[in-house]
Formats: sequence, C-alpha cells, structure tokens
Amino acid sequence: MLTPFLNAAEKARNVVFILVDDLGVNDINLDGSDPFYETPNLAKFAKTAVNFATNGYAGCPVCSPTRSAIMTGQNPTRTHHTDYFGAPNEFKNSVPPNYDPKEIFIKNPEKLPKHGNYPVWPAPYVDNLAASHTTLPEALQKQGYSTFFAGKWHLGGEGFLPQDNGFDINMGGTDKGGPYGGDKYFSPYGNPQLADGPKGEHITERLGRETAKFITENKDKPFLAYLSFYAVHQPIMAPEAVSSLPTTAASPLPKDRPPPTFPTAPGKAGFTKAASASPCSSAILSGAGAYRTAKNPDFKGAFKKW
Repeated sequence: MLTPFLNAAEKARNVVFILVDDLGVNDINLDGSDPFYETPNLAKFAKTAVNFATNGYAGCPVCSPTRSAIMTGQNPTRTHHTDYFGAPNEFKNSVPPNYDPKEIFIKNPEKLPKHGNYPVWPAPYVDNLAASHTTLPEALQKQGYSTFFAGKWHLGGEGFLPQDNGFDINMGGTDKGGPYGGDKYFSPYGNPQLADGPKGEHITERLGRETAKFITENKDKPFLAYLSFYAVHQPIMAPEAVSSLPTTAASPLPKDRPPPTFPTAPGKAGFTKAASASPCSSAILSGAGAYRTAKNPDFKGAFKKW
C-alpha cells in the first residue's frame, strides 16, 4: 500500500485519506446515474483520486474491524478485531486459548443483551489496536511524514488512541463509535480530544476545516491527513442549512422511490441520511480544495458547489 508514494526515485507524495462512517456506495452519485444525490464535485474528485467505493471498500460490514484493516493492512481476523468495539464478548489483550462460548453465554446470558436473539453468538475479539501492530501513520512517520487524524477512531481508548498509534495530531478521535457527548454532532461536543467550537457548530464541518488547516500548514513537506467522519452514523443530525436537501433533487424521483429517511434525532425533526451526508461533501471539498490550492494555485475556487 505504501509503495506508490514512498518510491525512492520520486519526491514523497502527500496522502489525504477520507473515510465516511456508515455511508454506502449508493448514498453518493459518482457516475451521474442517480438523480437523488447531487454530488458533482465528489464525482470530479473521485476521477482524480484512488477510489475504493466500488470494489473492496470495506474489510468488514461493521466499523472497528474495517478501521483496523485500514490502519494495519491486515485482515480483521488476523488482528482479532472481528466486531465493533463495545459489542459483547470482548477481551482486553488476547482471546484465551481455552475460549469456550458456552462457559460465557450459558452461565452469563446477561452478556448477550439483544445479541441473544441472533442465530449465532458473537465471536470473541480484542477491543484495542495493540502496539505490536505497525500502523499506516507509524510507517509514514519513519519516512519523515507529518501525520494528522480527525474524527471517529473507535479502535481503543487511553493508551490506544490515534496519538498512541503514529498520529502527531488527534482532532476528536476517542474510543467511542459516535459523537455521544455534549450536544452530539453540535458544539459543545463533550469530546476530550476536541475543543468545543462556538455553540451550534457542526462537528462534520469542523473536522473538514481542521483538516484543511493542517494541509495548508504542511504544504511544503510530506504529510498524511486522515479525515474520518463521525457522520453519517446515528444519531442523524444535520445543520439547519441542509435540512431540506432531500426535497431538492435536480431530477424527480421515480414514483415508487420515496426519499430515504432514517430515525429522527431528538430536537432535529425532518433530517435524513442525505442531509447528514451533505456536510461531509462540503467538508471533503474544503480539505480537497486546501490540498489542491497548496499544490496548484489554479485550483482555487474549483469546488464551490459540493
């Protein structure tokens, strides 16, 4: 994975890695085939970037194992990260060699909660990213890269955070799987790794600005900017400015295709997944614009409409 931008014969390449939580390939429009999602600049950006959206984009259908696979370049089964961190049946350091699920779940059914209704029991997993693994930012740091992380981490808490795994800067990465502190997606965030912004600031837009700032400040040296949104993970909470987005598609939807909606967040009536995804588009383009402006002044203003 590192070979293309660590070629000794070339100048070290900068890396901007973008990860959106719980966003499916059908939630954006990269080829113009879906009138509901208007993301023309994401489509333009995808044509000039490495795009994992259509082929092998996830190591696992849940978040922590996928994130582990990205960080380590290993299949989640090799790292024993086979479920989202916080699911039942976690172990702190390693899965015991004499592991017996009957001993755990039959004698202690309270460990299963709703998972007890599923056809299979949850697999055992380790709930942290162990120091024994070499991560992408650690490998790049050894090559002189500045490394930056913004957003959702969900790979362990104290001692296992982004700054413990090769990132020079951590903006908002904790052990949590969502923005569950404070006002959640809005400031005050109640996030120990992210200072609060003005009241009502949306975390998605904040993460985009912080990433753009890092890119601008490090434009003259190799860097890794890893932008990992909390959105569009529940609760679905979008800024007021985009709350009407799902009703403004450029082309009418088929009559048998109602706009996709998700459970409404308390106090934020009417918001949908599409509205929650909109700030991601804007924030991505903020970072992309900063990167391209830093490398090529002609790109200024190229991404005015998300």
